[in-house]
Amino acid sequence: MNEHRYNGWTNYQTWCVNLWLSNDQSDDEDARCLCQSARDNAYEAGKLLRDYVEDMNPHGGDASLFSDLLSSSLRAVDWEEIASHYISDLDPEEEDEEEDIYSGQPDLN
Repeated sequence: MNEHRYNGWTNYQTWCVNLWLSNDQSDDEDARCLCQSARDNAYEAGKLLRDYVEDMNPHGGDASLFSDLLSSSLRAVDWEEIASHYISDLDPEEEDEEEDIYSGQPDLN
């Protein structure tokens, strides 16, 4: 058993980011939309989530102790694991509806 896992997640940083994303309605909806857009590729969905969270970093452009610590913690996050979690929660019918919208064909079901 991996001693470094935290509450079933790769590490504390991954658990913490997932907790904060999923506990805020707006962030949770945004994360779901991002993962929906890349639902066939958890790695790409993870990159979208990483960019989303890093854009919220209030110390992103700073050079300071706090900026370095926050950036280090964000680099430790397993973004693909969080994306996989969101993707697994997506409704399979949403994918079918999206395909129907873009196919130009009416959904006769």
